[in-house]
Amino acid sequence: MEHGRSRSTLHRQDNMEYLLVVVDGVQENLISIMANGGTCAPLTDSANYANRQWILDSGNVTNNYGQCGTTCVAPVITLTGGDETITVGDAYTDAGATASDDEQGDISASISGITDLDTSVAGVYTVAYNVSDGALNAATEVVRTVTVEAAGPAPLLITTSVCATATSVRLTGPWWDWNPVGGPEAVSNNDGTWTFTFDPAPTGNMEYLLVVDGVQENLISIMANGGTCAPLTDSANYANRQWILDSGNVTNNYGQCGTTCVAPVITLTGGDETITVGDAYTDAGATASDDEQGDISASISGITDLDTSVAGVYTVAYNVSDGALNAATEVVRTVTVEAALPPNESDSEQFCANGTDAAPTSITLTPDDLTVNNGANLPFSFSYIWYDRKSRLCRKLV
Repeated sequence: MEHGRSRSTLHRQDNMEYLLVVVDGVQENLISIMANGGTCAPLTDSANYANRQWILDSGNVTNNYGQCGTTCVAPVITLTGGDETITVGDAYTDAGATASDDEQGDISASISGITDLDTSVAGVYTVAYNVSDGALNAATEVVRTVTVEAAGPAPLLITTSVCATATSVRLTGPWWDWNPVGGPEAVSNNDGTWTFTFDPAPTGNMEYLLVVDGVQENLISIMANGGTCAPLTDSANYANRQWILDSGNVTNNYGQCGTTCVAPVITLTGGDETITVGDAYTDAGATASDDEQGDISASISGITDLDTSVAGVYTVAYNVSDGALNAATEVVRTVTVEAALPPNESDSEQFCANGTDAAPTSITLTPDDLTVNNGANLPFSFSYIWYDRKSRLCRKLV
């Protein structure tokens, strides 16, 4: 053997099929070269075998182990993507590389990658890619740098539930001069909850209140009633929420400390009422109680169509919502206004004189309807009654 060449002297009397085996005992594989247009291994199906052949009396042979060509050309590795930067704890998936050989073509499947990467420890790491072709030509090593950075502070997420339909949810507080439209706006999760994202998280404690559709929540009565969600309070003039540095994400409900939407309850004072046309009416009202705010009777609104000058049946409807926009079930009082009776018989005719209903033109009496002057002879007098269109009782002396 001289200058990387090996000579063998053989005496054959017919054609010879063969492959080369290097000293290390590794037999050459020419299948991919032949499939890629090579000519040095004519005994082949280009898929399962590719063997060289010496033809009887064809003379001496010069060849290269593992290839058809006569020069040693190394394959080329191409990095997919570039260097990478991740954060401690992140999962890392390498983008890999490709390799091409002048005779074998694509040999990417033969690439080996070696790395010292540890995603749990900040540092600068490498991924080294190497490959050799079937002729043992080694490609130039290609290296990817992977930088693992220390994790920064996690973002702060504040997830707010709203017990009624809302179009906008914001924060306000001293950082935003208590401007109800000056603070950050949450993103709707389309399930009644809204999320604020602070990335990076604040570096100090944050005092704040929630604002829904421009209305700032008021937690004073809740804190005065034993609530805990607004610790910055004097229980009389202000009650503000507070996020403590590094305390993690927050889940809250607009206008309340609890996490469930509980409607207040209205209780009618007294019952239905009956009055007479012209009477003054003073409503007895109602009370309302909330599970967090306590007595919210002062917030009740009453709506009525009552007209005491006209006989009829009317209603007074009572409604209230708590600070979390939970609406109570409406409670209704019925007020009946009855027609007035004339004060006495002597006023009867005058009472109906200006009415639109005339007195009856005829009347039928029975012995039970009158007493005739203790049996005296006619003529005698009697009175009869009717009702006008306003259901007023009218009398007329005849």
